[in-house]
Amino acid sequence: MKEIKKIEMMEQILNQSLEQANRLGQALETTQNHISQLETLFAYYGSSGWRKHIELDEKGKIPYNIPRGVLSEDGIYNAILDYRELAQTMRILADRIDHAILPEE
Repeated sequence: MKEIKKIEMMEQILNQSLEQANRLGQALETTQNHISQLETLFAYYGSSGWRKHIELDEKGKIPYNIPRGVLSEDGIYNAILDYRELAQTMRILADRIDHAILPEE
C-alpha cells in the first residue's frame, strides 16, 4: 500500500506541474506579446514628449477627465521597478528549474 500512496502522490504532483507549466507558458507568451508596448512606455518616460505633456498638464491644458498616471514620476517608474523585479525572479526561477531537471550541472 505504501507504493500505491507514492504513485498517487507523484501523479498528483505531475498533474499540478503540467497545469502550472501551462499557466506559466500562457503568462510568458502574453508578456512576450506585450514587450514592444513596454518598450514604448519606458522610452516615453523622461522623454521630451513626456516632459512637454507634464508642462501642458501643469498649465491646465489637458482636460481633467483624462487619466494622467503616466505623467506622474512614480507611475511609470514603479512599473519599471516591477518589471525589473519580475525579470530577476524569472532568472532565479529558470536556474532553479534547470537545476531540478539536471541537478548535477
